[in-house]
Amino acid sequence: MGKVVFIDDNSYTLAKVKDELALHHEVFLALNFEMLSEIVETVEPNIILLNINMFRGRAYDVINKIKADKKFTGVPVVFLASKIDNANVLEWLSIGAADVVQKPVSDTKLITSIENQLDQEKRSSFRPKVLAVDDSPSILKSINYVLNCQYSVHALSEPESLTKLLSKIKPDLFLLDYNMPNLTGFELIPIIRNYEELATTPIIFLTSEKRTDKISEAIALGAVDYITKPINPEVLRRKIATQMVDILMCKQHAKANL
Repeated sequence: MGKVVFIDDNSYTLAKVKDELALHHEVFLALNFEMLSEIVETVEPNIILLNINMFRGRAYDVINKIKADKKFTGVPVVFLASKIDNANVLEWLSIGAADVVQKPVSDTKLITSIENQLDQEKRSSFRPKVLAVDDSPSILKSINYVLNCQYSVHALSEPESLTKLLSKIKPDLFLLDYNMPNLTGFELIPIIRNYEELATTPIIFLTSEKRTDKISEAIALGAVDYITKPINPEVLRRKIATQMVDILMCKQHAKANL
């Protein structure tokens, strides 16, 4: 049984969903973020359900507000929405939503989504983390779409925020854009290697450069491989899988020794 917080501005919907989930989970209700803040003073939620229609297109701001609070580090957020299509589902997943469920919500669909997220939470310490750094939101969306079924994908479009992010997570693999306007992938390498636990973490460059001297330079600076843009999904999966073999073996060994 998990602890579920449901945020919705409709009291009837709150009561209905609580009734549907009560046999399976401990449910806490909030009409707004202020009530959410009060709840988490005494409760550590396993999952947050959020009616994204409350926020009228400000999904990015909403998810950032939640993820910025340390109390919600690692807590999956499931969006509930009246209308969904492939475009907005991909957008919401790319900015950090764990799942999207269409309203009106059936108890079966919602329970299945919650159970999937809780199962994933239990496995998260052994699920490899990939951090993609690229100034193109569309490329980050594509990477998340291709990899999120197999890996825990973190996306960063502002490379100057890398240090702040690395204080919260330690990726198992980096995907770095070669050429970004503020900080290049080359300039991020010493920042990454400054962390002792990331001294040997694999780095794969993303680049539209096809000059062999630039590719050689990337390898010399510590990259293990490179992927040319536009990114081929199969190439992306294969090259990451190659690097993840040793990582997964180490994680499985650690799990066996617990």
